[in-house]
Amino acid sequence: MKLGILSDTHGNVARTRTAIQLLLDAGAERLLHCGDVEGEDVLYAMASLIEGRGIELQAVFGNVDEYDHSLKQFPMGLGISIKRVQFGNANGKEYAIAHGHEWRKLEELSTSPNLSYLFTGHTHRAQDDQSGPVRVINPGAVNNTSLPSVAVLDTETDELNFISLPL
Repeated sequence: MKLGILSDTHGNVARTRTAIQLLLDAGAERLLHCGDVEGEDVLYAMASLIEGRGIELQAVFGNVDEYDHSLKQFPMGLGISIKRVQFGNANGKEYAIAHGHEWRKLEELSTSPNLSYLFTGHTHRAQDDQSGPVRVINPGAVNNTSLPSVAVLDTETDELNFISLPL
């Protein structure tokens, strides 16, 4: 399964649309948003791009999202699930999604013997690290960075590709 991974959209609808389209063009079969959505407009834009495609989108709250009640009340049924931490399975490999601003939670997840992958954001820097039992992947940031990027992970081959977004 190809997972399309993005993070830190920070309310930029246009750039989020570009990011999602690049991930879909790269063959993403499921989308993961690693937090700092910053506005329900971003969620509605993502929902419109995946509508009718049978693509699930899992998202987590980032530090700027924690007090946004519109995100917490986002209507289900649009193909998007948003929670504090998300878990999933792709090709028999368990994964977690957490924004990364809660260091204790990040450390707990990154050492879990049950996980293959941990997807995170927050730093606005692309990362692929396997210093412990869990491969930690940060796609970089869609917005508020000089090097915007997203990533696609093929869970069958473990191949990870970072994709640069146009400035």
